[in-house]
Amino acid sequence: MKLASITINTEMRELPHVHHIDMQSPASPWVRQWTVTIDGPSVYLASPRGWQRDGNVREDGAVTTIEVPRSACSMRWIGSSAVAASAKYGPQTIGDPIVVELDKKR
Repeated sequence: MKLASITINTEMRELPHVHHIDMQSPASPWVRQWTVTIDGPSVYLASPRGWQRDGNVREDGAVTTIEVPRSACSMRWIGSSAVAASAKYGPQTIGDPIVVELDKKR
């Protein structure tokens, strides 16, 4: 199962104009190569090392992490729905091709 898209129904100070993210081809270049991780009641968006809002890269290589309540997110999944109810998922990189392995139990 893979996350196909996520819609964030709250304002994020760090990414004020990002609300819908297509995981394979995001419309916003700001989130390309970020990762999405779900852990319990939270969804975490983590930037590539050194990311800054102005487009420059920091020398220290720090990672920006944004925590969003899972209840403020709508998610569309590809594949089995087993992970949708799970408390953990990821990390999955935004902008990478989505490859879903076929269920081999058939």
